[in-house]
Amino acid sequence: MGIIYEVNTMPKRKKTQKELAELEYNKILKDITDAMGDKSTFLSELNGVGRKLLGVKFHGVYPSDKIPRLNDLSPYCILNLDKSNEPGSHWVALAKLEDENASVIYDSFGRDHMKIIPNLQYSGNGRIIQPEDDSEQHVLQQSCGQRCLGFLLFLDRYGIKNAMYI
Repeated sequence: MGIIYEVNTMPKRKKTQKELAELEYNKILKDITDAMGDKSTFLSELNGVGRKLLGVKFHGVYPSDKIPRLNDLSPYCILNLDKSNEPGSHWVALAKLEDENASVIYDSFGRDHMKIIPNLQYSGNGRIIQPEDDSEQHVLQQSCGQRCLGFLLFLDRYGIKNAMYI
């Protein structure tokens, strides 16, 4: 006769702060993709949804050669890696950290900002920091704009300490 094991008798492990942050980020992202879809986005779409979700805190959407100087009233924007004379390739989020001379950049592929937007360091947005360098987006996915909005909304709700886990 075999041994019967009772299901779910193992004590549950507490989730780490990183796991909790990623769960909440994924909930926010699901709400955004439910509303926008999960395909490529355009400047006008991101501008409209960004303003709806973040209000005046959302500075807007820009190409990489026209990076705005962010401030405490409008600390969030989305940048395209392409310049204004190019078609557009990938979106990243930029957020000024409150009361600091620093900004955080989020790339859903987790790449180093110096490699994807080298002129960012000269944009007047202070020292540039990055969250974890893990990739949240598969190379075949086209949801970088939605992920940027999700990151900015998560940062706005839960602060930089938690956003650094994304």
